[in-house]
Order: sequence, then structure tokens, then C-alpha cells
Amino acid sequence: MASELALSLPSGDNHFDELRIKSTSFIRDFDIWISSKKAEYVQARTLHQRQAVSDADNQERTTRQIDSCIAKAAEISSDHHTQRRNIESNTRTLESLQENAKERSSAKQELEIRVNNLASDIKKRREGVPYIVKPFQALYYVAYKYLYIIALAQRRRSRLEQVLNLQPELQAYEERLKIHVGTLKENLLLFKFTHINERDHSQEYQFVVDVNEKAYKVGRSEQERNAAE
Repeated sequence: MASELALSLPSGDNHFDELRIKSTSFIRDFDIWISSKKAEYVQARTLHQRQAVSDADNQERTTRQIDSCIAKAAEISSDHHTQRRNIESNTRTLESLQENAKERSSAKQELEIRVNNLASDIKKRREGVPYIVKPFQALYYVAYKYLYIIALAQRRRSRLEQVLNLQPELQAYEERLKIHVGTLKENLLLFKFTHINERDHSQEYQFVVDVNEKAYKVGRSEQERNAAE
């Protein structure tokens, strides 16, 4: 464009020739300046576009990182609440177990004291009494003691689990006194004893107890029926 404009200028006069030369030079320099500015603009725009793309990528990456951190924080918070609930639940369970252990220990000590007292009472009752009377007195006494334990268990039906936990101690109680307690039918208990006859420890003595809600009735023993006949 500058060359075309330069060629259209009039020539022939020195003044016009000088003006034409200057104009041509100015236009050429102006075109060069325009081209350089255009190149700078294109370069700047390209750089800006690249920077914008890079910024968008960085922003997207940063957004993903923030979202990941938020999700991780929520997960940690949920785990913390879950662990706290588990700790509280385990603490309550431990306290309940400790309380049950104390109750079982107290009940066990109470039962051991009763067994020892019962054995001592049986030994005392055997002393100074004719031998033929000793077995039945001991049997009746043990029967009433055993019925007392049953009545105590009935009053503590709400503590059935504790009673079941005392089953090993009750078995030890029966083994120590050589006594077996069974049921014939509802409200009828059968008591069998050995190690009473000094000459024959294997001889069994037994009698039946009728149990109802208000009273206990001890039936005649098998040995008493045989003696009466």
C-alpha cells in the first residue's frame, strides 16, 4: 500500500521529489511499525490465550483438590462420630459387665456362706442324735434349705440371667453334699441322698416335696414307708 501511494505522488520538481521520498520513507516505516505491532499483538494474544487455558486448567485442578479435601474432611468427621459412638457403646457394655460381675461375685459368696453353714448345721445335728434319726432330720433340713433357695429364685425372676450364672455353684453344692434334686412333675421335687449310711455309703435315701406358691409339703421318704410296712 505504501509503494502504490509513493508511485502516485507527482515528480519533476526537487521539492516534490524530496517530499515524495520522505513520504515514501514515512509510509514504509509506518507499515513496518504497523506490522511489528500486529505481530506483537498476535504474539500477546496467543500468550494470553495460552495463559488463559493454563489458568483454567489450574483452576479446575484446584477445584478438584478442594472438592477432594472437602470429601475427605466429611469422611474423617463421619469416622470420628462413628468411633465416638463405638467407644461410648463399649464403655456402657463394660460398665454393665462390671456391674454383673460384682453381682455374680456377691451372689457366689452368699451361696458359699449358705453351703458352709448348711454343712456345719448338718454336722452338728448328726452329733448326739441316734443314728437312725440323723439321716431323715438331715434330709428334711437340707430340703427346707433347698426350698428356701428356690423361693429366693422365684422372687428374683427378673434376675434370671444371674440365676443361670449360678448354676455351676449349685452343681458344686449338690456334689459336695452328695445330693441330687430332680422333678417328678410340676410342683413335685425329688431329693436323693447318699453317703448317709455309715455302713453303706452307696445306699440312697429319697423323699418327695410338694411345692406350691404358698407352702411346702414334705412327703414321707421311701425308707419311712418301708419301715412302716
